[in-house]
Amino acid sequence: MAFNVDVADIINWRSVTKTFLSHTPEPPTQAITMARRSAPSAQPSYLPHPTSAPKRALNDPNESSFSRFLRTEIWAQDKLPGNINILTGVTLFFGGIAAVRTWGELMIPA
Repeated sequence: MAFNVDVADIINWRSVTKTFLSHTPEPPTQAITMARRSAPSAQPSYLPHPTSAPKRALNDPNESSFSRFLRTEIWAQDKLPGNINILTGVTLFFGGIAAVRTWGELMIPA
């Protein structure tokens, strides 16, 4: 299959592509205005912790620092969802490592 290409066709093609590539759109005739933003709110943009809930203020002199840490940082109602997310992520990470070490050979096509 032979192509008959003339020099005039090449020159014509270059002028066509130059015209299309160098064309810039005309600026709009009307002024573009952006919508106004409202003033920032005086209220916080997050949900504050409920202050009406009574806090458990246990001052047990026999409580160790480790059990106080567990009570205030691990099992506290406001920190429990984040702790569960961290535990889930760590479990999936180490579970993935164990699964690849156990069944990794099955993932390689034979």
